[in-house]
Order: sequence, then structure tokens, then C-alpha cells
Amino acid sequence: MPLGEFLNGLRAPVCTAREARASLLMVLACYVSSNEGRRIRLDDSKMREL
Repeated sequence: MPLGEFLNGLRAPVCTAREARASLLMVLACYVSSNEGRRIRLDDSKMREL
């Protein structure tokens, strides 16, 4: 498992911090969109409330 290997110091990071943040924002946007039944932007104010 790449994440486990990284955490144990056996490999380089799987992504940069910027890529990880972008991925997390997309997952959170899907969560908000699903709960509210609407499309949302990554800079939507609801994203800051989570």
C-alpha cells in the first residue's frame, strides 16, 4: 500500500500537499453537493463551514 509505505519511510510521497488539498476540496464539495442537492463551487462559502 503506497500510503503505508510512505508513512513508514519506505517511499516518496504519493502527491504534493497542493494536490492533496485539491483532492480533499473536491471530496468535500461532493459531500456538500449531495447534502444540498445542488452544484457548488470549490470556493463556495459552505465549503468553509465544514
